[in-house]
Amino acid sequence: MLALGTTFMIARVTIRGIKHRYFLGEEIPIAVAWLCMTAITSSFIATAPTIFKATAVFAGQQAPYADVIKDAELIYKVFFVNVLLFYCCLWGVKIALLVQCKRLIDGQQRIYAVIWWCIVAFVVASCIAVVTAYLTPCKGLLHKYFTFRTTSVPAFGLT
Repeated sequence: MLALGTTFMIARVTIRGIKHRYFLGEEIPIAVAWLCMTAITSSFIATAPTIFKATAVFAGQQAPYADVIKDAELIYKVFFVNVLLFYCCLWGVKIALLVQCKRLIDGQQRIYAVIWWCIVAFVVASCIAVVTAYLTPCKGLLHKYFTFRTTSVPAFGLT
């Protein structure tokens, strides 16, 4: 996925640079989306051995080792950050498409501009709502993400 995304990003930048000699407005959100996707992929690649090791312990296929709780904390933190990066990636692509649509409707009837602004307001409001809902859940899930410490986890056979 990293190679495919990077290939398309390099091709896009190269073609835009050759064809236009300048970058258009949708290039910045696409670049942000690519950076977020790269960060997600890199963090999963970096933590994959830890995820496999901890999953084997929690599935009962391997005996618990000394740092299994520490590894579980790391996995929680990586997944927490990756969800936020995934949202940023999605909204980067949405905003890039909206900017491209704006260029298409310039010079058209005024109603299209009004509809475009309504869609922009909806996209921004939904982005804010999703990130806020993720960061402020009921019963302190955010706190649980960063305080996984426990002396035993009977459900996983760690006592």
